[in-house]
Amino acid sequence: MSSAQDSMMKRNRAKMLFLKSVVGVVVVALLSLFVWYNFLNPEVKAKRVVNNYLKAINKGQKTDEYKVPNITDFYNVLEFNEIKDYKHLAVRTESHENNVDSYLLVYDVTITDKVGIKYYRKVYFTVDNSGEDHKFRISKMD
Repeated sequence: MSSAQDSMMKRNRAKMLFLKSVVGVVVVALLSLFVWYNFLNPEVKAKRVVNNYLKAINKGQKTDEYKVPNITDFYNVLEFNEIKDYKHLAVRTESHENNVDSYLLVYDVTITDKVGIKYYRKVYFTVDNSGEDHKFRISKMD
């Protein structure tokens, strides 16, 4: 091989290495954003608490880990949907002194009473991480 061919092969390898590095950085950045917005974002954690709480009631499971003790559970939950286009959805209030995140989430919920009569309700959940363990819990339901 001539020195010109060696030189061209080295440049091609360097370009490929650079291209692979750029693609790798972009992939890592995109994966990081995906994980943040779908799993680690405080708002997503707050929504997950409400969804898990309503699913637990639907399945007849305990709900203590999703709420503060003074919250009274529904008798039964048949269906629920987050209202995504509600103007006050996920209103965030934060207190930097206490490092507390608080969210107001709005859901359409179909519930039954002890007799089995269906009711449709719009429920406002206040979810925050003000406990000693800083886990998100439902602190108020209206």
